[in-house]
Amino acid sequence: MKYITGMNRDRDNYQVAIALAEGGLLEKLVTDYYHPKAKFPIPSLSHRQTPAISPELVATVPAAVRSQLLYLARRKVLKAARFPSAFVDDAIAREIASQSSLHPSASLLVYSNYAWRSFERPDLSTLKGLFQFHPSPTIIDRGMATDELADQAPWQPEQDIEQDRREIYEREISAADLVVCASTFTAQGLELDGVDPNAIRVVPYGCPVPEAGARSTRDRTVLFVGQGIQRKGLHLLAKAWGRIDTRGWKLRVVASKIDPHVARALADPRLTNVEVSGALPKEELSQLYNSASIFVLPSLVEGFGLVLGEALAGGCRLIATTNTGLPDLDLPADVSTVIEPGSVSALAGALEQEMQRDPGDSADIALNMARNRSWAWFREGIRGAIPSPAR
Repeated sequence: MKYITGMNRDRDNYQVAIALAEGGLLEKLVTDYYHPKAKFPIPSLSHRQTPAISPELVATVPAAVRSQLLYLARRKVLKAARFPSAFVDDAIAREIASQSSLHPSASLLVYSNYAWRSFERPDLSTLKGLFQFHPSPTIIDRGMATDELADQAPWQPEQDIEQDRREIYEREISAADLVVCASTFTAQGLELDGVDPNAIRVVPYGCPVPEAGARSTRDRTVLFVGQGIQRKGLHLLAKAWGRIDTRGWKLRVVASKIDPHVARALADPRLTNVEVSGALPKEELSQLYNSASIFVLPSLVEGFGLVLGEALAGGCRLIATTNTGLPDLDLPADVSTVIEPGSVSALAGALEQEMQRDPGDSADIALNMARNRSWAWFREGIRGAIPSPAR
């Protein structure tokens, strides 16, 4: 038994596809761009490859990458453009369905948003496996409702609860034989939407290998990395930071994009010791992970939060909500504080408690936990969650 998988970009660093390839289970990976397959290589996308997956096992979708490059060009000129998600998703879904027709004996383990065309093939007789990487619209609605500051701004809308995404989600889960996801929070949404709990497998994401630069001595820095949109809870973090004694500490925010209302909250002149920047080069970001004391992810909704694993591998103590993947990592209290979502007081209390500890306290424990919860651990979990010839 082999599997076809697919998604846009190098999501999750190809870990699901690598898990299949390591077990001799990968029939085909479908993605928009894979550098060794490109007739006209794009230097800025040279990272889109992995030695673990032979180019012969990859099918690319040039139309999907072209549309994304055009979007980037328009955004640069016009300063505003809508990402062509519907076109990109459908182009990749069509190629996955085509590969399924070419390899009729192959089962499927396809990322959500890209599986429905394959699942609805009338002649498909193999396993229909779905990797649900985003929480369901139902659980997104519930998570967003926990935000005690929700009425303080006209927030930018959540793309994943738009009607077209809801319809695709419902079609995929209704057709799937098996649904794999990375967190209990995501699984809760699947169950709310009627998926049989016996058909759900939770496989928590893993952590990168800790770098030699990660150290026990730490700066008095609280770090946030992610998008500055409502569901990430960064506005809650700004409010909590203003409620506590931050003398001697710095809040460092790295936001790849930021809602104007969140930006204003962070720029409040009453807040002290706050530094905000856009996305950073990988080396500079690693230095922050390797030196910060505390990493905080106050998300209202999070499929998992890959940054949690990155921060743990840097030696940080973690603060995150129940609506993230932190509970699934099963970490000791030395390095993990789980709080309720949407609450400024809960977040402020957790920050105060952690900031009273020695900055370097538990860094070595965090590094050991990351080694025990590696990406290899995740890949083993993926292979254990799906039918295979060896099982």
